[in-house]
Amino acid sequence: MQTPASGSAPVDIMDSDAGTALANRKAILLVLTREIPAAPNSGRERTLSFIQRALASRYEVSNFVLSSVAHSPRPARCVGVLSRLLRGWLQHQTCPLQVAMFFHHRGLALLFNTIEASHAETVYFDSVRSVDWLIATRAQFPKLRLICDFDDLMSLRFERLLERKLPISLGYLESVTPRWLQGFLKRGAVAQMTLNYEAHSLRIFEKLAAEAADAVSVVSTADADNLRANVGPVLAGKIRVIPPGVGFPCPSIRTHVCREFFFVGSDSLLQNRLTIEFLVDLWATMSPDIPLRIIGRMVKRYRHCDGVTFVGFVPDISSVYGDDRIALCPSFIEGGIKTKVLEALGHGVIPVGNALTFEGMGCDPGCLAMTDDEIRSLIVNPEPMIGPLREAATQLRACVHQRYSFESVAQEWSRLVSGEG
Repeated sequence: MQTPASGSAPVDIMDSDAGTALANRKAILLVLTREIPAAPNSGRERTLSFIQRALASRYEVSNFVLSSVAHSPRPARCVGVLSRLLRGWLQHQTCPLQVAMFFHHRGLALLFNTIEASHAETVYFDSVRSVDWLIATRAQFPKLRLICDFDDLMSLRFERLLERKLPISLGYLESVTPRWLQGFLKRGAVAQMTLNYEAHSLRIFEKLAAEAADAVSVVSTADADNLRANVGPVLAGKIRVIPPGVGFPCPSIRTHVCREFFFVGSDSLLQNRLTIEFLVDLWATMSPDIPLRIIGRMVKRYRHCDGVTFVGFVPDISSVYGDDRIALCPSFIEGGIKTKVLEALGHGVIPVGNALTFEGMGCDPGCLAMTDDEIRSLIVNPEPMIGPLREAATQLRACVHQRYSFESVAQEWSRLVSGEG
């Protein structure tokens, strides 16, 4: 059942504009596909938390949280999801499983009542999973300003998984999806058919979102180019790039030598799992003297390897970063912006990855983008590389500060919500 949640987090990003009268602030409703936790863990949770706080500095913000059938698998809800999929097939407009999972016809009336009660002038929809709700809201409120935030481009992610014959990534829904269903979906032929179905149908629904919304946002220039090509020239003007915001608690790069390598990320996300498997294999093969620490909740068990420590979930992410450490962030799936790279730079830590790590950032990573062989050389003997890496990280940090600082990204969200620019 969909449940509305009012209120917003305290404003701690920036001061409200001096001339803004709180009593006269415009209202915005955030339609979310997940709760925003008080202590965000994943990159997407931190981005949503930032968006909420950034908008709360200028608007009256309230939330309406959607639940998926995986969160409330009652028989009537399951029948509704199946009927949604059937309707898509009959209309020759195949509905993605991820959209159908959030379909709940009776919940629409509650959403419409919430929009009216909140006096919202803008409604924000979180991800392509909420497109059914977006389209219904457009039909009910034709003059309301509607925004759909894709974050990264999910269709592209599924296409890449399909091309590389990788398993399906359920993301944050994995924790509420039954194990038997996960196993079924990840079987060879079933996984390939599901990935093909999702990639094709997500393309359709990304275009439907662009038709219904006043604006659609993605986090990277690469995703924006891909989406514009999909929706065509008439709708391409609605596509906006708004990256995740990042803070800069440390004034400069603090890595002068390397006493530890580390990686941050839960392996419940496939992209993180692939990186962790790569790094563990690297330590097992190369046996470097410098230790590797892996931070985050783990689903899978990994083989014991000298020098590698799994420390689990860390409630205060800032405690992960420190002097004389290097964040290892090689990536193996395209799409989006790697928030772990932005956070490392903000905390003054050198992030090292490969070409995919820095894709779509709009900033030149220089020698921070390494080949596999260069990463092997780095972990065995980092000292000769520290100087060039520090210089590249300093230059990348300056570019990131200009494009991704909380202040500049918050202003972008304000302009998007208000329809300016």
